[in-house]
Amino acid sequence: MQVQSKSSSFSRRGYSLADTLIAAAILGIAVSAASSLSLGMNTQDEIAWRVSRGNALLENACALYGLGLTTAQVSALLPTDPQASVSFGTQASETISGLQLQAVDVTLTIQSTDDTGSWTPGSWTGGGDSSPTSRTATLRVYRSPLQLVPFP
Repeated sequence: MQVQSKSSSFSRRGYSLADTLIAAAILGIAVSAASSLSLGMNTQDEIAWRVSRGNALLENACALYGLGLTTAQVSALLPTDPQASVSFGTQASETISGLQLQAVDVTLTIQSTDDTGSWTPGSWTGGGDSSPTSRTATLRVYRSPLQLVPFP
């Protein structure tokens, strides 16, 4: 009769059910955290893209108005965006340092979608509540009433 040592019998054992469940739980938590981080990063990327596109629309609207185009011409030239819109206030005349200038307020409004907890390309969430939100920025643009005449 041979006697087996305890060390050889323990070395041949596999993982217990408790070990497997603990490893699966840790792996599940890690995958859940990575998914949540990915969703947050995609949402922030979409927000940054919308804001930068909106700022480009606002800057272009101001530059075109400053060059002498009417507000209707500027609106017709700007590309449309389903969640960003540029609007013009009432044109006014202001005197700055003795110089008479035309002025208008140009307003950019970026609409967000509601917070659904999921990310979809082309939409971004506006915060923690379920109501749509908007962001606005307004610039006052001045231009001379004198128009440049191109060379003949």
